[in-house]
Amino acid sequence: MSGGNFTLDGGFWGVIAAVQTPGAPYLWVTLTPTNTVVVWWALSETSWRLQATTNLLATGSVWADCPPPYPSNATSLYYVESPPTGKKFYRLRQP
Repeated sequence: MSGGNFTLDGGFWGVIAAVQTPGAPYLWVTLTPTNTVVVWWALSETSWRLQATTNLLATGSVWADCPPPYPSNATSLYYVESPPTGKKFYRLRQP
């Protein structure tokens, strides 16, 4: 289907996204060329725990911890995993 200023293509899409928690460090998410999901945040923010959910609900989502330890490089802490089937959302939470 197409026309005007839009095009609609059929198919299946997965969603991998960061959910920004107010007051939390900024969180980045990317899908790498080697087909892994990398989630990272500032190295200085070691007191935050990464969590994930597959469903964002208006009445409250069930968030599960992504198990530490989180590796680091010179600037970031990060978490790497295989891409999910379907949707997955990540956030940072301070215990």
